[in-house]
Amino acid sequence: MYRKQITTALLGVAGILLAMTAFLTDLGSELATGILMAIGIILFIWSLVSLILFLRQPAEEIVPVQEESEPEPVAAAGITQLNWLSEKGDILKSWDLFNRTGLVIGRDCRENMVDIDLTRSPYAPLIDIEHAVLNYANADWYVEDLSSRNGTQLCKVRDGRKYQLTAGEPCKVEIGDIIIVGMTQLELA
Repeated sequence: MYRKQITTALLGVAGILLAMTAFLTDLGSELATGILMAIGIILFIWSLVSLILFLRQPAEEIVPVQEESEPEPVAAAGITQLNWLSEKGDILKSWDLFNRTGLVIGRDCRENMVDIDLTRSPYAPLIDIEHAVLNYANADWYVEDLSSRNGTQLCKVRDGRKYQLTAGEPCKVEIGDIIIVGMTQLELA
């Protein structure tokens, strides 16, 4: 039931209670008793008529809303995976980025699960539980430092320079760029 119908039903119950109270108690005046009983009966009849009219209304046709399916994300500029590199440049582990829109980089810690888990990194003590995030937006990938203690760096393949990321400011990444999280190197491939 809707709020209006519930209110109407409560008024009907109140009307019955008012009429019964007026009838069963001695108010000292027949006029007062009669007026209270009349008000109670009128409230009850009004709520009953309102409820009957509501129930006789045709039911609203419920049309299911078709949700527009979101287009599946496609890897930007050929970026399809993130590789954890050893100090020698060997791939230790890879994560697939295809059809992903966001990945948290950090360390799994009890109930806090991350997408890119660097718990086994020799530099894990330098990595926050939620250290950085990799987001896909407007056909490009972006990396953002999550106010980590030791910061996040980005080595751009385009110019070979290493940049310190500012917390909370996304930085566009390209294939071949290396994200450095607590001295752990993650290459976009």
